Amino acid sequence: MATHTGVKDDVRDVYLMAGDVYFGTNAEVVRTLLGSCIAAIIWHPTLHFTGMFHIVLPDAPLIHDAEKSLRYADQAIEALTKRVYAVGTSPTDYRVYVCGGGDMFNVGEEPHNIGLRNAAAVTQYLQKHKFKIAKADTGGGYYRHVKIRPATGVVQCEKHQVVEPHLRGK
Repeated sequence: MATHTGVKDDVRDVYLMAGDVYFGTNAEVVRTLLGSCIAAIIWHPTLHFTGMFHIVLPDAPLIHDAEKSLRYADQAIEALTKRVYAVGTSPTDYRVYVCGGGDMFNVGEEPHNIGLRNAAAVTQYLQKHKFKIAKADTGGGYYRHVKIRPATGVVQCEKHQVVEPHLRGK
């Protein structure tokens, strides 16, 4: 059983692109690559339901076409929460991990650091929907490879240093 956007049902190694949401039990691994984007991973320790989304920006603009885009934290968390309730579980049943939100362009503090804004928005929306974050690895000058193995709930968040533009090619 799996429901997702942008991912085929029969794929055992699920790779999420920006704006994708996965929820199910049939994948062997669910993974994504993040810069300033954020992934939230949820895992049910008994039933092994696993969910992940890959968001690009904190909030959908008030434009009709963008309102349902899962590239935005508010929309992706709403979609994932509906799937959690649809299988008879509750957000409080899940272990939650948040990864990403790197400062990809070395802009520092808010409001220009989209990674920090994404991390704050995802945290706020997860809490609003009663999810409790078990672990977070956000911020810094890193991009991240993130994956979960649904059978075990093991989450890996590998950080890689962003190379400063003036150092590239040296």
